Amino acid sequence: MARRTFSLPLELIARRGPIGRTVLSFPSPVVHTLPLALAGTGVRVAVCDIDPNWLTDTASPRAQGFLSGATGRARDVHRLATVSPAQPSPPQT
Repeated sequence: MARRTFSLPLELIARRGPIGRTVLSFPSPVVHTLPLALAGTGVRVAVCDIDPNWLTDTASPRAQGFLSGATGRARDVHRLATVSPAQPSPPQT
């Protein structure tokens, strides 16, 4: 008999713990549900801004607006911190 495995949503897995003190997420539905699921645990959720340079030339013109809108809504609704992507270090001489 085949054994079934069930995947739980990330929010439930994180709630069961243990996880770190801060969870960093890219703009997605998770940035709206994780703060609710982790309320009262002391875990902080932060959302990562998406640098427009990460998008390919073939990305839809609406892509950047969608991503920045998702980040902004999560920040406003859940008062999440926003984390900017790290910039590459300059070459050492």
